[in-house]
Amino acid sequence: MQTALQEVGSQTSLATEEGRIGRCPTLFASPPHCAFSLVMERDYRREYEERNRRAHERGFASYWKQRLAPRLPRRPADFGRLPEEARESRSAALGVVSRARDTGSSLEEAARELRVPMSVVRWWAPDAVGPTRHGRTFPTPADRLLRLRPVVVRGKGLVFLPVRGSRQADLARAVWDVQWRFMHGEASVDELARVRDVRIAGEVVETDPDELERLGDSRRFDPDDPYREIIGD
Repeated sequence: MQTALQEVGSQTSLATEEGRIGRCPTLFASPPHCAFSLVMERDYRREYEERNRRAHERGFASYWKQRLAPRLPRRPADFGRLPEEARESRSAALGVVSRARDTGSSLEEAARELRVPMSVVRWWAPDAVGPTRHGRTFPTPADRLLRLRPVVVRGKGLVFLPVRGSRQADLARAVWDVQWRFMHGEASVDELARVRDVRIAGEVVETDPDELERLGDSRRFDPDDPYREIIGD
């Protein structure tokens, strides 16, 4: 019995020592010893610090705060659950996707140009990231991510519409571009006519020149107001 105990103790010591350098000669004979050694060798502090570093990069105060927030917003109220820095990080990531689609460049190139870490793009926009080949990653042709887009709609004025998918988001962006430029004297009535009766998220966009001119009065027009109503700030 004493001899058997000595042999077991010797195996435990050997498994622990070998586990430190990534080898385990008793793997098949005594798997529990190896498993114990590998667990003891994990650097939990380093893992904790790395999780927090990535969370900070995505706009969260800590990894725990990140876990409590919705990574993929599914309704407008979800944006209110994201801290302002996280919303900015998400917008920056989606901006990289839009730039890559508009220019035909890789996501890495667009991310470098806009100074956004590629890891942030992958985390916030997984549906928009295609496969990586030869070190280059291109966006998917489209995605179904939820976005908020400012648009002046008929009978309601300026609102932030929740749009599902990149194609609807691009349409909303194009309409808003025309409306904004018209209100600042840079677009013509003919350009407004091209988006007449367009619907976005079930709402008809405003193309009445008189109404847009009234709304364009700087004392009555603040895009931040409807945005704050949505996110609860």
